[in-house]
Amino acid sequence: QDPDAAVRHASQMIEEGADIIDIGAVSSRPGAESVSAEEELARLKPVIGALYEQRVYEKVQLSLDSYSAPSVSYALQRGFHIINDITGLADDEVCHLIGSHKAKAVIMHMQGTPQTMQKDPKYTNLFEEMEAFFVERIAKADSFDIKDIVLDVGIGFGKSLEDNLSLIHHLAHFK
Repeated sequence: QDPDAAVRHASQMIEEGADIIDIGAVSSRPGAESVSAEEELARLKPVIGALYEQRVYEKVQLSLDSYSAPSVSYALQRGFHIINDITGLADDEVCHLIGSHKAKAVIMHMQGTPQTMQKDPKYTNLFEEMEAFFVERIAKADSFDIKDIVLDVGIGFGKSLEDNLSLIHHLAHFK
């Protein structure tokens, strides 16, 4: 949450060859407590403001790991190019913001929420269920004029160890 440290760290990452820097203010680890949209934005504002003031967006693509419309809006108005959404574009307002700013959307698959996702995740057919999810969310993205998307299979997000290994082994399935 230290804006100066964030700018220094971003500068170091750029010097080391980073093309994308992804920031976020809410943990998505299994069992993480939820954070209000107001609290998330309050945490992000100083860092996003410092990155914007230092024009870091001119040197690297900035990505926001968020599914909160106020945070997404704030970041997109300040040089961010990518929205990394662990809910896979569940919120229509987030979709509208991404589409209207012509930003890139990272659409992640997750079973459940960070609070519940690792409580015995089960699938009838992992690949069929994930494919159906992605087909639906790609269509939703298109309906909001989101043209630049990345699919994230969500390793560790509502999947068993076996599911994760299968996804890694067969990642080309989602090309």
